[in-house]
Amino acid sequence: MKRNYKISVAMATYNGEKYIKEQIESILSQLDCYDEVIVSDDGSTDQTIAIIEKFHDPRIKVIQGPKKGVKQNFSHAIFHCHGKYIFLADQDDIWEMNKVNRVLQEFNKSQAVVVVHDCIIVDHEMNIVNESFYSLRASRTGFSKNILKNSYIGCCMAFHCKLKNKILPIPDKIEMHDQWIGLIGETYGKCVFISDRLIRYRRHGSNVSQLNRHYSLMRMLKNRIVFFRTYMKRTKRIVHYIKAMFYRFRIMVHEIFVYYRIQELNQKYLLEQIGERINYVSGGKVFQTEIERKKVLLKGFDIFQLYQNEARILKKLDSSFFPKILFTDQDFFVEEYVKGSTLSDYLSDHVLTESLAKELIQQFILCLDELYRKKIIHRDIRPDNILIDEVDNQFRIKIIDFGCAIDLEYSQLIFSSRIENYLGEEYRESNLYWDDAVSFFNLLSSLSIDVQKYQKEISEIEKRIGRIKYERRI
Repeated sequence: MKRNYKISVAMATYNGEKYIKEQIESILSQLDCYDEVIVSDDGSTDQTIAIIEKFHDPRIKVIQGPKKGVKQNFSHAIFHCHGKYIFLADQDDIWEMNKVNRVLQEFNKSQAVVVVHDCIIVDHEMNIVNESFYSLRASRTGFSKNILKNSYIGCCMAFHCKLKNKILPIPDKIEMHDQWIGLIGETYGKCVFISDRLIRYRRHGSNVSQLNRHYSLMRMLKNRIVFFRTYMKRTKRIVHYIKAMFYRFRIMVHEIFVYYRIQELNQKYLLEQIGERINYVSGGKVFQTEIERKKVLLKGFDIFQLYQNEARILKKLDSSFFPKILFTDQDFFVEEYVKGSTLSDYLSDHVLTESLAKELIQQFILCLDELYRKKIIHRDIRPDNILIDEVDNQFRIKIIDFGCAIDLEYSQLIFSSRIENYLGEEYRESNLYWDDAVSFFNLLSSLSIDVQKYQKEISEIEKRIGRIKYERRI
């Protein structure tokens, strides 16, 4: 199965010398050269690390675990994964030869965020104990079903990287990580159980989890109450997402009003201002299909003053790294239509070489340098607001969406609780929204490259970040 994206395997280890070699061999044989195996070792005192190092395989990255138990060890491994799909792996199982291809096939077919497969249960000598884990747990999706009796099993799971930020950090209070990942997946997307038995699930005296573990009724009740309370606390942001959707709906209604107002205007007037026939585009939707010579983005001024702020700041910026303002009217402004993929989509669909990564970092530094030079803090720089347009194997990044930016030279700070409602809870909880500095280092992390090679660039950007933080004094 040919693919142009990376997958990650997150493995948690602790004193696993007896079976680790066999497991890693079964995994590496199915991976491409640009995939990765992230091994988080929780302080093994046996030969586990020495055995792993003997592979001398650049796809294997061993990191020191947090030494807080299996849940946080897996959480640590997942945090360091950068693939489009993340597979979980125990240290003592054996993967069947078609596991990776079959799971990826299901992701592509069903558009699921979590895929779970069946397994054959074996003992320490690989004798079959049970032909199917599903038959023991009546495994299937369903929130209430898996709250009462969990059928998610970590070593048989894989999930899409877009779920990563919702899963992490894995709470300390819950019983195990696999139930958490599965039910978070059901909350934010589609989970699929397939009947294929794709690993040999080895059970022996040293397993952390137990198949037939029986707690007292009070212990089971307490575990479920703790899990549900933790789940509700983490996913309360859904309420804020609903509020944000309401505010965005109001903006959409306003944009439609502006669109019909434009239809009433003399078309010749607008075309004369821009200079060409155009397609009106708003929120990514084409409103009018005239002779297509030039696409533009039309944004109607809104009740939150996001677009008013964006128009004023884009007028101040004069660089190919940012969209250009073509025309401003009383109720709207017209901006160039920026082609390209978001950084998130680009990294999901391409294997980024080190040379391209370095070029991307250097362009990003130039972007921030231009912003700092003009005394502007974007505050919402994140992968979805970075577009990459690739032409003739050369790419150029553009930063978009300046609605929440700050202009330090502008006396009126356009920032209110209405913008907070528009952006949602996750922004209020962060430090001044997406700080440009945090965004830069998140970008480095997302590229999965050795940041030490770019220490000069990092030092330079740290100086600029420190200077701009001092100047804003907020």
